[in-house]
Amino acid sequence: MRVGFIGLGQMGKPMAGNLVSSGFQVTVFDPLHSAVEDLVDRGAKEGASASDVAERSQLTVLMVRDATQAEAAVRGEDGFLAGAAEGDTLIVVSTLPPALVRDFGETLSARGLSVLDAPVSGGVEGARAGLLTIMAAGQADVLGRCRPVLEVLGDRIYHVGEAVGLGQTVKVLNQALYFTGLAVSAEAIVMGAKAGIDPDVLVDVIGESSGGNWALKNRAPLAWRNEYRSGGALSIALKDLRAATQLADDVGAPALVASSTAHLFKLAESLFGAGGDDPLVVKAMEIIGRHTLRREG
Repeated sequence: MRVGFIGLGQMGKPMAGNLVSSGFQVTVFDPLHSAVEDLVDRGAKEGASASDVAERSQLTVLMVRDATQAEAAVRGEDGFLAGAAEGDTLIVVSTLPPALVRDFGETLSARGLSVLDAPVSGGVEGARAGLLTIMAAGQADVLGRCRPVLEVLGDRIYHVGEAVGLGQTVKVLNQALYFTGLAVSAEAIVMGAKAGIDPDVLVDVIGESSGGNWALKNRAPLAWRNEYRSGGALSIALKDLRAATQLADDVGAPALVASSTAHLFKLAESLFGAGGDDPLVVKAMEIIGRHTLRREG
């Protein structure tokens, strides 16, 4: 099977690499040429543009950063649509606004093309290991065609509905839960540390108790264990939280906690820059709480 891959960032590059290692004929494109070169050295073919990738592929995976990049990669002058042939499929694994992906579905369907809305969760670690959770929305036959590729990328594939956009809806809600979990974990850790509890003890105990969550166990401790580095950017967190509040507006539902969390991430971004990693939310809480968690030496 000829597979294309557009977007070779921190998650896209290892995902494309796993497809190469699994024996697929993979053509890749990213504006950052060094990312392309590394995969070409491993057996991938280099695409000159997103349209070139589409022209050479039956299934094309889209893993770009945000809606602006997705729009350019799909409907831009050298985008997927310019090179795709009738019957081809675009697999959208990026996290994007549900309305945008629904619009892609309508545009591509009118051209005899298919979209599988299949955002992923699991972070850089899951992308490297091929252990992502995939939230797929689309017609069952489209999912069937894409399944051999998805099974390389992830170990849990959920068909959440046939309407394109529902995959993104589930992912946006997942992100809202994840980032609110990280925010409240940061708050609790700083509070506990000021009261005299070792942060590692707090994480170990609450991580196995009813207050535990994935962010508490796997992201918040990177504040003092790994110099606030995780591979997940504050700007991405803010993008996803804004998508959650937009979804709430679209359907007429409350987003009180997600909105408050977005304000905290905006504060962290203003303090540390958009390129800073998401555990810096813990540092923002340290500043607000006037307590330092990092241990010297």
